[in-house]
Amino acid sequence: MARKIILHIGASKTGSSAIQSFMRLNHDYFSENGFFIPDSHLRKSPKISGEHVMVLQELMTDPDKSRVIDAFDFLRHTVSDDQTILISAENLSNLGRHALLEKALEGFDVEVILYIRRQDDLLQSAWQQWHSKIESDFNGWLIKGLRQYGHWDRLINQWESVVGEENVKVRIFERSEMAGGDLLRDFLDCLGLDPMTEEPEFDVGTVNPSYSDLITPLVAGNSNIFKDANDSAFYHMVGRLTGDTYVKQQKVSLMSRQQRESTMFFYRDINQRVCKKSFNGRKQLFAPIDHSKFLYLTEEELTKRQLQFLTHLVFSLARNN
Repeated sequence: MARKIILHIGASKTGSSAIQSFMRLNHDYFSENGFFIPDSHLRKSPKISGEHVMVLQELMTDPDKSRVIDAFDFLRHTVSDDQTILISAENLSNLGRHALLEKALEGFDVEVILYIRRQDDLLQSAWQQWHSKIESDFNGWLIKGLRQYGHWDRLINQWESVVGEENVKVRIFERSEMAGGDLLRDFLDCLGLDPMTEEPEFDVGTVNPSYSDLITPLVAGNSNIFKDANDSAFYHMVGRLTGDTYVKQQKVSLMSRQQRESTMFFYRDINQRVCKKSFNGRKQLFAPIDHSKFLYLTEEELTKRQLQFLTHLVFSLARNN
């Protein structure tokens, strides 16, 4: 029989870091329940991080295409027959990545787990985490973001072309849609484990926090603060000085109400196709936008709150020193 492998491919900004921390904390639990989690080099060792983003990025972009094939062959011949290999890498949800693994996955019985998120939220989160660090104009970037993110129909079709239509599990990244109302329990359910078990450790802490978008316009595109799109040193500093004050807040929206509605209209046909294909019988893919969950600020209100943030930052720095 073909060796079973499960790929949790994200998508980006759908709690992948929390899932990976959960895998790291509970690798003994997963092992006892028939899953093998490779280390961060796709090898067999006790040092489990739960994530495989960096090693797969390196292997998939290496001109020597045999390296990624060899890495999966190693797992095929090293992991015991009664264990399912479990890999988590949200960069596998980037369009086109399916083709880079197609040869390496030949001979495996592959299942793909994909979480999808409503695109207006996805775009604003992607802007803060990556693109605001190298670009300064959110509205200008948004046009590019619409082309890059949230094309769930294409992503699903690409992976189905590799692993088969029946082997792609699509889940909605909304608490009300998750088993037990919790992402980690929902992930267990995806793996065929009891989502209501109390055996594993569920307290993974705050992983990869998203800071209020009060802050983002102050630093967007500042190369004196960010060396690249993955540089998070500034936000780590904010966390050290202000705790979670600017994490657990009503979401400040960089989009206007009309922009949010227009964004979801742009994705309407995409979401209808995914809904029909993966959630047959469901009326719509995502819940409608609840504008009460967002803080829409005038320029004057935004400036006032930003000044409060900067004052908080300076005071915290002085007090700590």
